[in-house]
Amino acid sequence: MWWGSWLLVLAAAVAALAALASPALASPCSFNSMCTCKDKEVACVGVPFHHLPELPHEPLEHLDVVRAGLPWLENDALGGVRVASLRLMSNSLQRVAPRAFSSLADDLRSLDLSYNLLDEVPLHAMERLVNLDWFNLHG
Repeated sequence: MWWGSWLLVLAAAVAALAALASPALASPCSFNSMCTCKDKEVACVGVPFHHLPELPHEPLEHLDVVRAGLPWLENDALGGVRVASLRLMSNSLQRVAPRAFSSLADDLRSLDLSYNLLDEVPLHAMERLVNLDWFNLHG
């Protein structure tokens, strides 16, 4: 029965396509089980932080720390982490130290500091971000 073999090949092809199309599920991060990690993305949403935790040292595409209550970013806040897109939205940021983003100088392309409590644009912290293409300070 040639059609039985054809159905098996078709079923295998559909399964392979489904595996490619379905995104990998995020899982708890090793540094904090309340954060989620997936491939080169870390998301800490609603996880209370007084300062950023020690993050993985492999290069990341996205790091989201949203609604964490961060009051400030100290110098070297990211501890040598390399990130292309950093989103620190809806925290309580009032101050960003001059070297807060020092480890990101060559890698950071997108920075979102929207909906924080900053009174001024932290230009001193951003002057070394030579590849920054997008910056959001809305709200």
